[in-house]
Parts: sequence; C-alpha cells; structure tokens
Amino acid sequence: MTLLPKCTAWDGYDQNEKSFDFEARVVRALNEILDNDVEENIKIIVLHRSSMLASLFYFVKLYYNFPMEHYGYVQIDVGNICLLETTNNILNIKAINKPASQLNQFY
Repeated sequence: MTLLPKCTAWDGYDQNEKSFDFEARVVRALNEILDNDVEENIKIIVLHRSSMLASLFYFVKLYYNFPMEHYGYVQIDVGNICLLETTNNILNIKAINKPASQLNQFY
C-alpha cells in the first residue's frame, strides 16, 4: 500500500472533483447498498478500479484508524477482486488484487 499526501489530488474522471470528494460520493453510494433493510449473508458489489480504491480506503479509515485526510493506492489489476468481510464490527481483509477464479478458496 502506498500512502499518498492529503486528499488534494484531482480525480482523473472529473477534472472538477478532488479525490476526497470522489471518495465521499463513492461512500454515499456504497452505504446505500450496505445499509438497506434486506437481510443478506453476502453482498457482491462490482466497481470500477477508482471506486474500488475509494471503498477500500474508506473501510481502512473506518476500521484501522488510517488518517482520514489521506488517500492511498493499491495495485488492482483489471478483472481482479478485493474481498472484505466484517464480523462483530471487525474488518477482515481477505483478498486484494486476486483473480476472480480464486474466490472459492476464501469460502
């Protein structure tokens, strides 16, 4: 994981949106999915790489006290997965940048 400076870099998809603002927008959308009233054992969320990074760093900030004002970078190859699991308010990062074909080894 690479720690980048405070969230002042511009997001590459919208020249008027800072990375911090982009992350906040992704987190709002993510929370709409996670906080619904449907009882589920698992949620599979498909994201573009930049949204996946924003989501990963949101969870790392939330659960591991990663500095809120910083952003970071993790290599995620096209088509690969990240697998996070929360149990009893504990985050378990099970996979980062793994081929989707390996998903079955985690369950």
